[in-house]
Amino acid sequence: MKFTSIPALLLAVSTFVGTFATPGVAQAEAVKSTPWKFRANVYGWLPDAPATISVDGKDVVDVPEDLGTILDDAEALAMVDFQAHKGRLWLFANIIYYKGDETDNFTGPVFGEPRKFKLEEEVTFIKYGVGYDFGPWDAGNNNLSTLTLTPWVGSVFFHDNWSVKVSPKDEPGGGRVSGTFEFNTPMVGLVSRSRLAQDWSLVLDYGYGGWGVDDVDEIYDAYGGINYDFKMGDVPTSAYFGYRYLHLEWKDSPEELRLTIKGPFVGIGWEF
Repeated sequence: MKFTSIPALLLAVSTFVGTFATPGVAQAEAVKSTPWKFRANVYGWLPDAPATISVDGKDVVDVPEDLGTILDDAEALAMVDFQAHKGRLWLFANIIYYKGDETDNFTGPVFGEPRKFKLEEEVTFIKYGVGYDFGPWDAGNNNLSTLTLTPWVGSVFFHDNWSVKVSPKDEPGGGRVSGTFEFNTPMVGLVSRSRLAQDWSLVLDYGYGGWGVDDVDEIYDAYGGINYDFKMGDVPTSAYFGYRYLHLEWKDSPEELRLTIKGPFVGIGWEF
């Protein structure tokens, strides 16, 4: 893995923070006196995940994986999201871990004999960064409706150990192919939070990155969700649901990955 994205990310963060931190001592003192607040979210993303893996220009994996296949093949799965904010400043990390294997039978194209296909992979996806709130602005309705915009800069770390085995190996197309996809590439984005009523809000988030850094041609991540706020005992709590679409294209010769993950999600979060 190349680390060219780290200086780029640090430069972007320093520019971003510098732009909004310069107004003076009053703002700095206000941020300093504001306590840190933390949020932990646990969610379930129920996606389809069609993927294509190419080696030397030849597709070795082309799987239109749907939700049923993903759940059947999963050996371990975790989806969590952490946020920390102090005044208008936000820090976040969205983490997905998946380990699984898929086995399928097919008929060999040369001799017409039964063949077995097995794909194994272990994936770690982490999107992290820093954002800054603007607003809220009153949208009417007796101050119940407000709008907050949060531009952010960050990065995506992606690691995927994969292997494909076709048996029997002594026939054309048989054998084992394996590799590792790994990158850390910068992203920028914007979050829109619209309070619709006392306890209901709409959250929209779009991020884009890549630009060839760490061999990522492009990556974009968009989601929209509805939040319902309530209290679990004395703990502020949010239940939410929505839809997320993530697409990435990575190439480091001779390997190439094209991956799309899309589908609904549902989750719950607590603020401390």
